[in-house]
Amino acid sequence: MIYQDARVDIQSGDLLAWSGRSTIGRFIRSWTGSTASHVGVAWVVAGRVLVLEAREGRGVTVRPLSRALPAIWGPAGRTLAGSPGNPGAGAARRTLFLLGRPPRRPRSPALLPWLAMR
Repeated sequence: MIYQDARVDIQSGDLLAWSGRSTIGRFIRSWTGSTASHVGVAWVVAGRVLVLEAREGRGVTVRPLSRALPAIWGPAGRTLAGSPGNPGAGAARRTLFLLGRPPRRPRSPALLPWLAMR
């Protein structure tokens, strides 16, 4: 699910999770048998969707969820209202969604020779 489509349904208190690729993230996932190695909580304030999370070596941080993608999102025990075009509309409780960025625009053909030289 694209983040921009899901953002209207994300509420404060929703669970967010990440599957870390670092050595420690892989260790946590293998030890726990989970797909997630890190969790945070959504905080919606003044129309912004933020995430509160405890990060190793940084303490508790707040950052925009849009800068923490991809993430796994779990609505906090409710049925999603959504919008007609939203694939999450009417989803069952405790369903998890993978939030991602929209697909990138294709690169200009004029840049391709320059990229090949790098």
